[in-house]
Amino acid sequence: MKNLKGMLLCAVLGLGVTPLAYGNTACDTQCEEDAVVLFQDCLANLPPDATDADRDACEDEARAFRDTCRAGCPDNPDDGDECRDQCEQEAGVVFDECVAGLGENPTDDEIDVCEDEAHAFRDTCSAGCPMDCHDQCTVDANQFFADCVAALPPDATEEDEDVCKADARAFRDSCRAACPLSCDDQCRQDANQILSDCVAALGENPTQDDLDACDAEADAFEDACRAGCPDDNPTEDECRDQCEADATVAFEACVALLGDNPTADEIDVCEDDARVIRNACEAACPVNCKRQCDRDAAQHFVDCVAALPPDATEEDEDVCKDEARALRDSCRDGCKIQQASGRSNHPGKQRNRAR
Repeated sequence: MKNLKGMLLCAVLGLGVTPLAYGNTACDTQCEEDAVVLFQDCLANLPPDATDADRDACEDEARAFRDTCRAGCPDNPDDGDECRDQCEQEAGVVFDECVAGLGENPTDDEIDVCEDEAHAFRDTCSAGCPMDCHDQCTVDANQFFADCVAALPPDATEEDEDVCKADARAFRDSCRAACPLSCDDQCRQDANQILSDCVAALGENPTQDDLDACDAEADAFEDACRAGCPDDNPTEDECRDQCEADATVAFEACVALLGDNPTADEIDVCEDDARVIRNACEAACPVNCKRQCDRDAAQHFVDCVAALPPDATEEDEDVCKDEARALRDSCRDGCKIQQASGRSNHPGKQRNRAR
């Protein structure tokens, strides 16, 4: 929660005092917070005899930073790598515009300031990018390990650090186990388990006919299971609702293991674990057709600009922009046709299960 001073500054700047999303810092919100900090720093550096015009200049600078920052926030940050690439691209634009505003003969110090602004923009933008479910679990496990080691007493031994490592690995594995599976993958996993159980029940010397019967049983289960899978992926809202429900179950199970009189700190740990599970789950939620079009168009623009020669002009970059827009619009038109025909927006099922 922002403090009172920060809220007042937000009001002065006309910035929305938006609370942080549960367990995540949204790109737009981060831009607003950084703009407030910029405004505070600007006011703090004003001389004692500063005028209202000087304070207005600080306000305008903060607003401009916020608007530029928010303009660079990805519309569809569903893929972490593409999202960060887009942030890098927009940071380059921020740097170019900053240098262009310095005039014909900028000093090295002025250029360094532009670089710092571009880096700050990139870092702020990237803070709102999601991660793959398994990667997020790894990052959270690393943080778990760092916090564990930091809490050790000064005379801690290597064995104590090994305990932290083991706890962090257990945390990571538990988190990854909560990463969602598609319906098809769940059917495949269950079929593999049926096969394993069937073979185990045959004893030490099963015949080939017995093994073939187990294989046929597993295949029949998988086919029947996948036949019941929906043709379309769940919507993002449906996926996120399921993630929230799974996190709630994880929290309740964690609290139940604490016994009759859990402490507030123990409950906080359960809340943190549930939050991690929910965020990792949401990171894997599907993206709709239009958002995929936007991502593909953004990637086309990045690839197009990267392929330009060193002496490329702004007109060359404009051509890349036009191509990306045309690709996006054509793709979105295809989404409308797809929606009207009721076709699935993901590849067909693969019937052959590898074992």
